[in-house]
Amino acid sequence: MSNDLGTDRSGNQNDFVVNNLTYADQMLDSPTNNFCTINPLWNDAGAITFSEGNTRFLPATNDTNCFGRCTHPVSSGKWYAEMLITENGAGQSSSLAFINSETIGDVGTGYGFQIQFNASNTQIKKIVAGTTTTINTSFAAGSIAMLAFDLDNGKVWVGYNGTWYNNNNASTTWDASNHDGASVPAGMYVPAIQAYKDGSSAFNTSTVNFGQDSSFAGAKTAGANADGNGIGDFFYAPPSGFLALCTKNLPTPVIVPSQHFHSVTYTGNGSDSKAIAVNFQPDFTWIKNRSAADSHQIFDAIRGVTKTMHSDTTGAETTNADTLSAFTTTGFTIDDDDVVNTNNENYVAWNWKANGTGSSNTNGSINSTVSVNTDAGFSIVSYTGTGSNATVGHGLSLTPEIIIVKNRITTDEPWFVYSNADPTDFLRLNETDATADNATIWNDTAPTSSVFSIGDNTGINGSSQAHIAYCFRSVDGYSKFGSYTGNGAADGAFIYTGFRPGLVIAHRTDTADNWVIRDSVRSPDNPVNESLYSNVANVEYTGNDLLIDMTADGFKVRNTDAASNADGGTYIYLAWAETPFKYANAR
Repeated sequence: MSNDLGTDRSGNQNDFVVNNLTYADQMLDSPTNNFCTINPLWNDAGAITFSEGNTRFLPATNDTNCFGRCTHPVSSGKWYAEMLITENGAGQSSSLAFINSETIGDVGTGYGFQIQFNASNTQIKKIVAGTTTTINTSFAAGSIAMLAFDLDNGKVWVGYNGTWYNNNNASTTWDASNHDGASVPAGMYVPAIQAYKDGSSAFNTSTVNFGQDSSFAGAKTAGANADGNGIGDFFYAPPSGFLALCTKNLPTPVIVPSQHFHSVTYTGNGSDSKAIAVNFQPDFTWIKNRSAADSHQIFDAIRGVTKTMHSDTTGAETTNADTLSAFTTTGFTIDDDDVVNTNNENYVAWNWKANGTGSSNTNGSINSTVSVNTDAGFSIVSYTGTGSNATVGHGLSLTPEIIIVKNRITTDEPWFVYSNADPTDFLRLNETDATADNATIWNDTAPTSSVFSIGDNTGINGSSQAHIAYCFRSVDGYSKFGSYTGNGAADGAFIYTGFRPGLVIAHRTDTADNWVIRDSVRSPDNPVNESLYSNVANVEYTGNDLLIDMTADGFKVRNTDAASNADGGTYIYLAWAETPFKYANAR
């Protein structure tokens, strides 16, 4: 890098004038390749001051143990990172580690290193699953700690100033035959930082480098070492096979979200045979009139077109030829019923791809018909109840995390919802209820990779009655189902999903409240403020008390409303991707 910011590539030959900038103020990031940084939205403890493009951090107050995650979680690959300590003093510490992305707690639960300063000496410690071990007592301010994290082989190495430590023995060369600490178990990991100051001396200033700047914002003379792909700028050469943590080096997502889930909006024209483009043939379509208090309309390929159910009522399935009349190779066709096609009224349709009209599944004690998209973690399941405890095959091959079931025949049975956040309890999609326990619903038995269990409740297992179930499991880069705890502040929880969300459904589970539905099509810009509720037929709500931000890797709660963010409130969420993190840009 140089002081010259260069010429753009637009063809307009713009050459920016440098003003109060040096080479150290430039990073290697581009619109097509972003390096890992500290994520200021995803911090769990203490107050941290960030600077230098969220690569430098220090505690904002005395006697504070500050903890925060970075961007770019990974579940595979080999990654290299560095951290510079530019100040020290007794009672200070700085840490950099990879922790499980679901962990709420300090960096000590992960795998990496801690730099600790005390009255008698300085120490660099390796961190392995909650255990810290001193490997050097002469670490000085201005030194650079190194971290190599290998998820392909489950190993971690630490070192500093060009020296790696293998089984506590200093080595001046890279030795992959040894590794620091116990093996790293498989999982999704995210870099995380931690800093502590006890108030007795100057603040500890730490700067991380995941490949964007080997000068550490001008504190060092740049090392200019790239990884094996020719990407990045490190002070020391990364070990062979270890890469800069940036979007270009992330693996290609397994599926393209827009080919399996897509939200669309449209304006009705009040005429038959109106075609709605989705870009694939959906097998499950959920339509809501945004302009009028019409019930939600739910259609799927197993039950067949024109057969609709309503998430906001206990009503039975009805047949209406003037609603969704066809699933097509590019979307669906609607006729002129007001609930789907009133002239000049606005609608939203959420669409999922399964696998057509389905096939027989005999895994459960009840035979089922299953239309399954295993790549996208979604199946539609039709079965006939027996009135006795039973199991039903779902076809996903992995354990579902969300199951939504409706009795198609009776007029007074709710939509039962299973969530892995409360594996033996139930919720009702058409009600505001909190979770409740009733063995007659899920038979107090969690689902398996082949079946889900049902009790003898008529709503989920009515004798000789037809039922429909929608089953979902998380898929990296495409869908995520989980829970979070509210804090009652406008600076609410950040929920990592691993993608920029296209649809988020959230519901409070510890007390009664609405099921809130938000998407990126109705709200293309942050903050997202258009909301609908699965449990009522209300028109779209556009108030500012349910705001969230949809980010490149999750969503951030920006409100204090009890439906989203009561202090100490517990919530489940269902999220599907608009864009995988690898390709997501800021909104």
